[in-house]
Amino acid sequence: MRLIPASTLVLIATSIGVMVVVPRILWSQIGTDIMAAGVYSLNWLLASQSIDYLAEDTIASPVQHFWSLGVEEQFYLIWPLLIILAIVWARKSRLAPRATANVGALVVFIASFAYAQHQVAIGDVSAYFTTTTRLWELAAGALVAINIGWFRGAISHRWFGALTMVGLVMLIWTIFFIDSSAWPGFPALVPVVAVALIILAGDTLPPSVAQRILSIRPMVWIGSISYAIYLWHWPLIVLASYKWPNRSTAINVGLIVLSVALAWASSRFIETPLRFAKWFKVKTWRSFVFGAVAIAVSVSLGAVLLLAGPTNALKPPAGAAPAGAAALPETIDLSSTTAAEWVSNVAWVLPAPLDAVQDVPPIYADGCQQSDTSSDPVSCTYGDKSSLKTMVLVGDSKAAQWMPALDIIAKKHGMKLVTFLKSSCSFADANVTIDGRSYPSCTEWNAKVTSELDSLRPSLVVTSQVRAAAETPGSGGQDTDTGRSLMTQGLEQTWQHLLSNGSKVLVIGDTPQVGSNVYECVGENPDNLAVCAYPRQKAVDASAQPTQRLAVAALHGEVIDAAEDPDSQSTPSQLALIDMDAAICPSETSCPPVIGNVLIYRSGSHITATYVGTLAQRLEANMLKASLVD
Repeated sequence: MRLIPASTLVLIATSIGVMVVVPRILWSQIGTDIMAAGVYSLNWLLASQSIDYLAEDTIASPVQHFWSLGVEEQFYLIWPLLIILAIVWARKSRLAPRATANVGALVVFIASFAYAQHQVAIGDVSAYFTTTTRLWELAAGALVAINIGWFRGAISHRWFGALTMVGLVMLIWTIFFIDSSAWPGFPALVPVVAVALIILAGDTLPPSVAQRILSIRPMVWIGSISYAIYLWHWPLIVLASYKWPNRSTAINVGLIVLSVALAWASSRFIETPLRFAKWFKVKTWRSFVFGAVAIAVSVSLGAVLLLAGPTNALKPPAGAAPAGAAALPETIDLSSTTAAEWVSNVAWVLPAPLDAVQDVPPIYADGCQQSDTSSDPVSCTYGDKSSLKTMVLVGDSKAAQWMPALDIIAKKHGMKLVTFLKSSCSFADANVTIDGRSYPSCTEWNAKVTSELDSLRPSLVVTSQVRAAAETPGSGGQDTDTGRSLMTQGLEQTWQHLLSNGSKVLVIGDTPQVGSNVYECVGENPDNLAVCAYPRQKAVDASAQPTQRLAVAALHGEVIDAAEDPDSQSTPSQLALIDMDAAICPSETSCPPVIGNVLIYRSGSHITATYVGTLAQRLEANMLKASLVD
């Protein structure tokens, strides 16, 4: 009765909001999330998805924040059983109940924390969501509850104000100086200990300065509706992102005000009245029936979205073999075609829009993409695995997307293809950020991979990246001229090091940044794909390719344009950048979402594995022009 009424109301409102503003192609996915949220198991669903790097470009679910409620409810199911076991053990062993409870809570705390730290250390990003890695935080609360009476009797009250202030300082420190890269490992101890200190200290007479701060009316009022604010704020933010992709400051402020207003209303008229209703307290079973009905309503709404999702529009016929990039002329004249010409009379595409985000290189299923938490390189081998001649693919997901084409090329030319790939990590001697925060594991990973390459001595290193700028000291990694200059310098240093070791270097230019999920538009407009075209120049300018070109030019490398005749002459080079943009957007004005019945983009600015595979021949021809392969 404390959690379910308000959460059910928010899930109902969110379901309605999804139907109003979210593209129908995403209803099934969000419906599944709502069903999981309704039965308080969303954390496990997100854990299963979080190990899949495909999530990098997907817009967050409007109920994603329900993962923490899932952990909480699962704790409520497990904890009473542990208490019962502790009581039985205490009676049989004739131990003091509090001592036994402390032992039980400590066992859970230590085991869960050790497991969480281990999972973080090995780079398991699912650790953020799983109950097993979060139990230690709730066990800490149990230890506080068990020992609060003893603590207040054993510690002089004159220390309580200081303890409260220490807790507040630790919380503020957490906000500004701790990121989530190693969560829920050691960094999470800081806010957990901070809150424990504040609760243990409690109130004193006279109240301390810290306690006076925490007791001012606005803070107490916010605290009284904080659960409801937590429930409402995230769906509003996500749904508003669909309605207004480029929200103004006024809209953002309005969302804050609306979150608080809805939280107050739901707390005042739903949460509090039902929580304390005498009708439920007279007969306990009534609250269980209410809870079951509320859960059934949430699951039903999720099922409606799941079943009302789109049919698999533009689904290809069995055995379809689309042309993809093979439909392009050998020499591409950007001025001779428009985006509309490539999508006229398209009856099917491969992959179909609903399957787009799954059309990825096999490296993800093979566990060859390192997460953003670990700095230890993970390598996998493809191509001609028995060959002594090695091609290395290194970089972030923009490098990884080229693996299907490079695998074909490596096999054809008798080369082993070794991959070193890490989430959102540019292979450059430069600092990068991730989600606006520092990314130290990327810097460490780069150093370790460089050491690996020093030993491996590959004949060819292939790289690409999505980051156009490095972290600018004091700017939080913003995309500034200084940041671009730092990235250019970092690329130069990295490539020069590879060249000095005798390796050739191929830079595949970053693909155009479309700024949206093209497959969503294709799924929503199967009869009018022309509306899914995007402006070429804006997309190219937003990519990392201008930075890559500057670094190549500084090292006097070769630049090869995919629009050129593959039989034209080129100067053999130890360093070359191959610009594949013309084969992805064969028009000088706007870019089509489909070429040769193949959907080009899968999520964000990442190319489908199917289309990359059809680019293998053109990429190989350009590699031959620069004498990068024999």
